[in-house]
Amino acid sequence: MAKYDEKFKRALAQEYFSNGCGYKSLAAKYGIHHGQLKRWVDSYRQNGDSGLIKKFSHYSAEFKLSVLQHMWREELSFNQTAALFDLRGGPVVASIWQRKYHEGGITALAPSPEGALNR
Repeated sequence: MAKYDEKFKRALAQEYFSNGCGYKSLAAKYGIHHGQLKRWVDSYRQNGDSGLIKKFSHYSAEFKLSVLQHMWREELSFNQTAALFDLRGGPVVASIWQRKYHEGGITALAPSPEGALNR
């Protein structure tokens, strides 16, 4: 079970938009890390309700490379890339993909056996 459900995430994102307060103060109010709140808000802004629903995805090497190329071409941050492509692992996933690509090329981006953190 997810630690926070979609209803809670949506409520916080909507409160952020309507309240005008900052990430840190709103996150402190609910006892969560401000970085987590920012990811929820970014994902909600970019993808609506579907951006807050937990999903388990395995991405192809080609998809990962296309995400990285778009990120590099548009000079996006890992956070922006994760929100734009609705990557549930967030910015960590994009940074892992980039590291793997620089270490081993597209073959390093291929999905790994179950249980490995490759997404």
